[in-house]
Formats: sequence, C-alpha cells, structure tokens
Amino acid sequence: MIHYCEKWNHALTRGETVRVHFNLQKGNWTIAARVQGKGWRTVHNAPAVCLENCRAVISLSTLQRIRDNKRRKVCARIEGTLIGAYDSAALSDVSRMERVSFNPYRPGDTFTDSTGAPWVSSLGLMYFAPRRVNDVAPRGARCYCVKS
Repeated sequence: MIHYCEKWNHALTRGETVRVHFNLQKGNWTIAARVQGKGWRTVHNAPAVCLENCRAVISLSTLQRIRDNKRRKVCARIEGTLIGAYDSAALSDVSRMERVSFNPYRPGDTFTDSTGAPWVSSLGLMYFAPRRVNDVAPRGARCYCVKS
C-alpha cells in the first residue's frame, strides 16, 4: 500500500489505475483513483509520482469553458498504472526522458512534447517531478516520459 485515504476509505496501491494532474494551489501532483460508488476522487497529493502505460485524458467541455472564461480548472490529466508516489525526487537524471506538457490557452487540445509535437500516450514509464523551488506555476510542473 502506498497511501490510505481515510475520507474515501481507499487504499492506494501499486498497479492501480490512477489519474494525475498538477495542483496549482498546493504545488504538488494530485492523484485521483476510482472509488467504488463515488467515481474518480482525489486520494493523495505527492511531490513526485511515477506511472506506466499512460494516456492523456482531456475534457473538451472544460477546456472550452477555460478558454471562454479565462479561469483555471483541471481539464487535462494523465491516466496510467501507479508505480509509486514519493515525498521527494525519485529520479535525479531525466536526460533520457522527454518533457510532456499541456497549456489550455495554446491552440489544439493535446499534450505536447518538448518539440511541440502532439503526445497522446506512452507504454513506458512516466515521471512527474517535484516542483522546482524558483519556478512559478505552471512552469514548476514537470512531467516526463521515456524517449522512444
């Protein structure tokens, strides 16, 4: 067990399917799991998270509301199999990894890699790094996938 959420009576375990997004208020990664009878619920916040078999999940209706109202809301998440949630940096070398990001105010409705090409999914490892101290959100949100 990685974490136990008393509010939802849910044990977060390795191998569980979760959704992760960057929490701009807390500066951490929010982990949501499917809670029986409740749907997707936030069960843990962690500075660093590691997933595999990932895919992008974007709510197009929420994305449109963000663009229309210029308000921050969560419209994009990465869904995958949980490997671990960490209190500090689990990986120090991300040189073999590609940065993946999402900006709701840029044209398009996909995550992009560091070259600006669309990113949809990754069968390999994906690492959500801790926010850097001097970064201003959302630049502090660092999400990487293994380069193919």
